[in-house]
Amino acid sequence: MKQMYKVFINDQEISFESLISQNHKIKAGRAEFTSVKQLVLVIKKSGLKRNIRFFSSKPFRDFQEFTKHFRTIKAAGGLVNKTNSSDKILMIFRLGKWDLPKGKIDKGEGVKTAAQREVEEECGIGNLQITEKLKSTYHLYQNKGEWVIKQTSWFRMETSDKKVLKPQAEEGIEKAEWVSIKKLPEYLPLSYASIASLVYDEILSC
Repeated sequence: MKQMYKVFINDQEISFESLISQNHKIKAGRAEFTSVKQLVLVIKKSGLKRNIRFFSSKPFRDFQEFTKHFRTIKAAGGLVNKTNSSDKILMIFRLGKWDLPKGKIDKGEGVKTAAQREVEEECGIGNLQITEKLKSTYHLYQNKGEWVIKQTSWFRMETSDKKVLKPQAEEGIEKAEWVSIKKLPEYLPLSYASIASLVYDEILSC
């Protein structure tokens, strides 16, 4: 399987991919970026206007080098199912987008604890059990003029809690909803690219 590591900027993505051969690089059109440093300089100057595929013999190394150029903010969240049922996942609606419950990790807080806390706070739900560690997502954005990268650690969870969901209004969450897997293709176009990618990889492509 070809290795790939992604960083999202709004609805665009930078993918660091395995280079199969020199001909592969030429056909893929990597031409304008000959180094990670050059890619970083372009982004810090003008952002990202389109998807970028950066081919490398060591994609993980280049991915790590890229992320080190930005201050990292760590967050955690959950992809939640009901106990003994995988036909729905828990989603929230905030700022005009469908999202998964997540948030920043507090100082001194464990990653798993933060993920469970954020789901509980944002959706008003308890009895959460972590069943699996999923891949992390990386989202690059500007905060007060500084480019920062948010690394979100994701966990698959399940809950036996049957009470009515209560969206956290003070965090701007308008809805918390159990979404049918069959309806995800209708929801994901109204989500963030990083969330859509995670859901597709962990649910729809399985």
